[in-house]
Amino acid sequence: MVAQAQECSFFKAVIDKMKNKNIAKVAKSVAEFYSSCLDSIRNSSLPQSLFQGWENQILFKVSYYEAVVHYRCACDSFENGKYGAEIAHLQLALLSLDSVKSMSDQSSWFGSRLPKSFSDSFEALYRTISESLSRSSNDNDLIYLDIVPPPHELSPVSGFKMANMIVPEVISQPASFVEKEELGPPLFRALVPLVVHQAASLYEERKEQYIRLRILSPLDELSAECSK
Repeated sequence: MVAQAQECSFFKAVIDKMKNKNIAKVAKSVAEFYSSCLDSIRNSSLPQSLFQGWENQILFKVSYYEAVVHYRCACDSFENGKYGAEIAHLQLALLSLDSVKSMSDQSSWFGSRLPKSFSDSFEALYRTISESLSRSSNDNDLIYLDIVPPPHELSPVSGFKMANMIVPEVISQPASFVEKEELGPPLFRALVPLVVHQAASLYEERKEQYIRLRILSPLDELSAECSK
């Protein structure tokens, strides 16, 4: 849910026409959140059949938003006259999408199970990046002649988290809410443990037995003697 909230923040950043560099940072956090979710699924002790279909969709999201990060960095590089860096980022963006496309060629989930909105977004981004890479490469070869840096020389993109997981205190520290009115009275306050219940029952039985043998029976005998 945190990843989805961050994704909503990404869409808002795009709608608000924030700077490409800032949009890239928001998209980076989306990819990081989905990557963390993917790790949780793969390392879960629960049967993997429960996550059937989810893993592929989350993997798509990770690759998609990594491509978005590099595409927005490419746009920022172009705006700042860094044409070689623009090409390098576009190449990395295309590489991220190609990894998803190669998976789709090996399985049927991409075409048959992936939601249409996902596949439409993928195709649109793939087409945009491909066209931008072709244009920037031609311009650089004919006009700018800028050196295309290797991936490790590109400035790393740090994520900008717009969403954060906040655990309510009632969940993180439930014991402190036992006597508070927010949750009402404890549900099992009147419930007596079985051992205590058995001990109380035994006490009542022995008390009745004692009264009957030590008080009532002698009293009946004395009453009988007096009535003779």
